[in-house]
Amino acid sequence: PTIRLLNHRASISSETEGASIEFRVNGGPWRLYTAPLEIPPGGQIEARAQRYGWAESGIAEAGN
Repeated sequence: PTIRLLNHRASISSETEGASIEFRVNGGPWRLYTAPLEIPPGGQIEARAQRYGWAESGIAEAGN
């Protein structure tokens, strides 16, 4: 997946059509991504994508 950060807001996308995207902030629990989200100053976000029947992606990382 691709993570874009702008003014402490993260948006995540995947090149694989139909893939589900999960994210976590500062090593917390994985959650389903549905919309752009706020990232605290100094925060780290990780994202991964998976589509049923396909291999899971690698983990993308970004930080404020």
